[in-house]
Amino acid sequence: MKIVLETESYTPAVDKLVADAFGPDRFAKTVYRLRDSVEHDTSLALVAIDKGEVVGTLRFWPIEIEGTPALLLGPLVTAPNWQGKGIGSRLMHAGLARAAAQGHRIVVLVGDEPYYRRFGFTRALARRLELPGWVD
Repeated sequence: MKIVLETESYTPAVDKLVADAFGPDRFAKTVYRLRDSVEHDTSLALVAIDKGEVVGTLRFWPIEIEGTPALLLGPLVTAPNWQGKGIGSRLMHAGLARAAAQGHRIVVLVGDEPYYRRFGFTRALARRLELPGWVD
């Protein structure tokens, strides 16, 4: 298994992985409102590949917080038969390192705090952020 930049040839498999993981209701979620009419940062889009098959994906989206550039992380998805094998962790470490190397200082996400805490994320840092729409 290797982690590489997502290219156009991987996009259909990435889209299917995300659709299978989050279903059609994903477009109603707050994070999709932030992504609306914005392209993900292709220099930070990663895929986990095993024997030519996409088994995981991570994307980042450019956003602004009160005029300050930031990144919105997600989705992070691992194929069901690969979950629990460290693919998500490898994608996170690689993606965050790549973002830092490019000079990005702020990364936010909407997700499971206990999972993302091990990567340095905490709800306390985002308490004052207001997101469009309903947020779980």
